[in-house]
Amino acid sequence: MKQKIDYSIGEIVTSISGRDVNTNYIVIKNVDDDFVYVANGKTKFLEKPKLKRKKHLKSKNQILEVIKEKLVSNKKVYDEEIFSAFRKNNIDFFEKEIECQKKMW
Repeated sequence: MKQKIDYSIGEIVTSISGRDVNTNYIVIKNVDDDFVYVANGKTKFLEKPKLKRKKHLKSKNQILEVIKEKLVSNKKVYDEEIFSAFRKNNIDFFEKEIECQKKMW
């Protein structure tokens, strides 16, 4: 049975797979049971958020309430607001590198 992963709008998540691994984002919109749109105001903007599979994200168990309220009430949110909210809450845009296995070619 497939495990259902649920992320709230405004929740901080970290990419654990793909070329953007270890990048922190905020969940902008739930698309369906498998996908969400994410942005961080620095590398992925609200005009063109990144579509990510939920299983490729890990929650940081933190929600940016100010951003969440604006997103839920369909008010305009600016990339600068997300950027400053990350800074205000001491959230780095990139996690420290996690030691990974070396690939043997």
